[in-house]
Amino acid sequence: MKEIIEDPTFVTFGRGKSKWELEEHEEVKLEARVEDPSIIIHQKGAKGIHWHGEFRYAPFPVSKGAKIVLSFEAKAEKATGFSAWIGKYHKPWTALVTDEDHFGQRRLSSEWENFYYAVEISISEDEARLNFVFGERDNVICFRNISLKTESEPLATGPAL
Repeated sequence: MKEIIEDPTFVTFGRGKSKWELEEHEEVKLEARVEDPSIIIHQKGAKGIHWHGEFRYAPFPVSKGAKIVLSFEAKAEKATGFSAWIGKYHKPWTALVTDEDHFGQRRLSSEWENFYYAVEISISEDEARLNFVFGERDNVICFRNISLKTESEPLATGPAL
């Protein structure tokens, strides 16, 4: 298995050419800080729309048929919905997995939870992105131990998300 994420402890976040980025939509404001090995994201101005705050890692290449395994830990100060997906880094921001393989909306609680997501890439892309989206409410959202690996063997069996 080959790890795609070059900076799993967010050392480069907020610096020049970091692949870790925040994106704000509408009136949402995001601020983040790194407390090794976690990133802590403060979100304000949420209006109940799921995609108004985004945290992502990009760009990286993927090939059609590649087996991808995403694993991470996350929690939120207040229970909230979020999703993660692998898609194009530029317009059109379409997913690079089939609808059946889409991560879908999940819930975060105030305790650290492990998430595992295994998919097959449906479209080759030179500039893909791993995207975490949230925004239902003002909150503090934390991530750690984010891993995105390609597998040369058939997809491993793990706990479903």
